[in-house]
Amino acid sequence: MAKDISAFTNYMQALTAANGRNQTATGLMVSLGLSYTNTEAVRNHSITATLNKTSVAGALVALGVPSDTPINTPGISSTLISIFSNPNVATLLFLVGVFAVLVDVFHPTIVLSVVGVSVIALALFGLGIFGASPLAISLMIIGAAFIFLEVKTQHGISALIGVIIFIVGFLFVFQFPPASASSTSLPPANFSGIPDITYALLVALGTTIVIGSLYLRRIRSGLMAKPKSTIRLGQWARQAK
Repeated sequence: MAKDISAFTNYMQALTAANGRNQTATGLMVSLGLSYTNTEAVRNHSITATLNKTSVAGALVALGVPSDTPINTPGISSTLISIFSNPNVATLLFLVGVFAVLVDVFHPTIVLSVVGVSVIALALFGLGIFGASPLAISLMIIGAAFIFLEVKTQHGISALIGVIIFIVGFLFVFQFPPASASSTSLPPANFSGIPDITYALLVALGTTIVIGSLYLRRIRSGLMAKPKSTIRLGQWARQAK
C-alpha cells in the first residue's frame, strides 16, 4: 500500500511540475489526503485560477475549447456499475438479500427467495468490482450462513454471531485489496479510513437482522403452538348422537 501511495504521489508531482505548478502541495494531496479551498489552491499555486461555471461544457468554452467538442458522459451501464460497486450499497443489498431469503424460509413464497438470491448476486458482483478480497467475501458468506442457521437453532445466538462475522468481513473489504502478482501478503490492519456512515450502517443493519430473526422465530413458535382445528370423523359422529 505504501508503494502504491508513493507511486501515485510521484506521478502527481510529475504532472504538476510539467505544468509549472506547485508539486509539493499537490503531492501532499495524495500522500496525506490534504484538501485545499479554491483560494488556498490559487495561493499555493496548485492552480492558476478558478472558473465560475456550473457545467463541463461551460468550463471548456471558458478555457477556449470549441463548443462543438464532444463530451463523453457515463451511460446507464456505467452508472449502474458505479452504484453497485459502492461497498456500502453492496453490503446493504447483501443483507437485504439474506433477510429476504430468511423470511421466505418462514413464509414460503419462492418469490422472496428468487429476489433475495438475485440481490445477493448483485452485491457480490459489486464487491468484486470494488476489489474486495476473497477473505472478506468468504467471511461475509460465512456470516450469512450463521444467520440462516438461526432457523435451526432459534435462540438468537447464531444470528448474532453471523452478524459479527459479517461485519468483520465487510471491514476487510476496505482494508485488504487483492494481492498482486508480485506480493501475496496482505497489508497490516488499519481501519481508520472507513467513513463513520459505514459503521452506522453496519450497526443498524446488524441490529435489524438480529431483531428480525428473533421476531420471525416468535411468529413461527406461535404458529407451531396453535392447536389444530380438525375433528376426527368418528368423534364427530359420536358428538352428533
